[in-house]
Amino acid sequence: MSGPAGSVHVRRHSLTLHAYGGSPSGAAAEGALLGHDFATRLGQELAGTGAPDGYWVIRRLEVQAVVSQAWSPRAVSGEVARATARRVGSAVASGSGGDEVLWWPDRTAFLASFLLDAAEGRAEDRWEYAQFADARRSSGPFLLHVARQEPDAVLDALLAMELSSLRRVLAMTSEADGSQLLDLLGGDVSVTPRRDLVLEAVGDLAGAGGLPPAGAAPLLVALVAARCSGKAVADVATPAREIASLLGLLLRSGSSASRLLEALATGRWADAVGLADDTDAVLAFVSWPTDQRGTLATSLGLRAPDRSGGADRLTTPFGGMFLLLPLLDELWDWSAATGTWPSLEAVPASRLARLLVMTAVLGGGTSAAPAVDPVLRLALGVPQTLSGEELLSWWERLPASAAASFEGETASALPAQADPLVRLAPALRAGPADVVDRAADHLLRSLAGRLPGMANASAGYLARNVLDLDATVVLEPGGAVVELGAAPLGVLLSLAGVNRGSFQLAEGWTWTLTTRG
Repeated sequence: MSGPAGSVHVRRHSLTLHAYGGSPSGAAAEGALLGHDFATRLGQELAGTGAPDGYWVIRRLEVQAVVSQAWSPRAVSGEVARATARRVGSAVASGSGGDEVLWWPDRTAFLASFLLDAAEGRAEDRWEYAQFADARRSSGPFLLHVARQEPDAVLDALLAMELSSLRRVLAMTSEADGSQLLDLLGGDVSVTPRRDLVLEAVGDLAGAGGLPPAGAAPLLVALVAARCSGKAVADVATPAREIASLLGLLLRSGSSASRLLEALATGRWADAVGLADDTDAVLAFVSWPTDQRGTLATSLGLRAPDRSGGADRLTTPFGGMFLLLPLLDELWDWSAATGTWPSLEAVPASRLARLLVMTAVLGGGTSAAPAVDPVLRLALGVPQTLSGEELLSWWERLPASAAASFEGETASALPAQADPLVRLAPALRAGPADVVDRAADHLLRSLAGRLPGMANASAGYLARNVLDLDATVVLEPGGAVVELGAAPLGVLLSLAGVNRGSFQLAEGWTWTLTTRG
């Protein structure tokens, strides 16, 4: 039994009548009379006893009531309603926590719980989600199905989610479904789109490595912008769509992506159109002010993140790095692979190559933020004082022979091409980007091979379910203790033993992995 706030919904019920001293026909009539105004009477009885706080789901409720065939229909309904109200009160008073009675703060929290469980494959056999049976059985995406039924409730649930949960719920959304969802949840498009709010959201998402390259991008950007500003989704829907189209265009542009982004930022429209395969995606930004185009390019580039934590305590959204870092030195001889590469500010090229490969895995093809993440740099021995601009300038100046020398050392291990989600972001599409992408793909496959049943999992699945976790790092003399957040497949990581233990990297530091309790 469940229902939205202030109401009760009975999903399925059965009625058994035991008649004493009466006829079978009288018992049947009693059953028909019971439904006359029972719903109204039950609502009155529950209102009289005071509705409990929150949203309760009761698996089964047995109610017994003694009535007379001589009573009026209203009297019969009233007695059964009072008995039902007493049983509801008793079930609620017993509290949640068992298998029969469950509680959420409100309907929004309940719906958010369902959406996340459904996205992660945990909702199929759960009795508390029986009301969503049609959505679970539908041939189309469950999120779109539920949003069509109750768009306002779905919007509230999505806005209430943490970013990591929101990304998981939207992860499998196609471009067509994402567009329909944004139409359903956004309502009428605002006459004056709030680009400033969308730019803030893009900056926050890019810094957290959370810009998706798939169809969920416009909806995710719009939801984050609306949540942070308190404005309606309609106010930010149009610029969110425009930025998402640009992301797709940059991903398809390969080595031309960084030049295309620069041309768009500086208003060199002829150059931008010449580099693009989608003129409309470029021309949408003609009406954008120059400063906003520049802000967008910066957000998609190498902007240093604003991280919390003191000198001895750091946080990072890229906690998945600690599943990959111990595998780096098993791949090949990095010094030999980068032997012809110049150093940068006394930083060996082998460390910079590791940094770029890790960025390609963690950035999802859209974010360059891992390259300037303080924790990743600390782990790889790349100083924080090395700016993103200096790194990019060095990367762009590498000669073609640099790719050849790297590939000569690693070619036997590299795939012919990298998965689109395992590649350097548009801001870093320069230098030997292709060979770095392929090395990143090989690194991710190396991790997959250590996880039971994951050897053939796609890069997108691994990113969502294995690498999508944060981490807190506590620095100690000669090392650091890492507290990993929860990944969707955290149990699998524990079984494989990849989220615990110790390893050493640059500067001889020892990194000890633990999981958040």
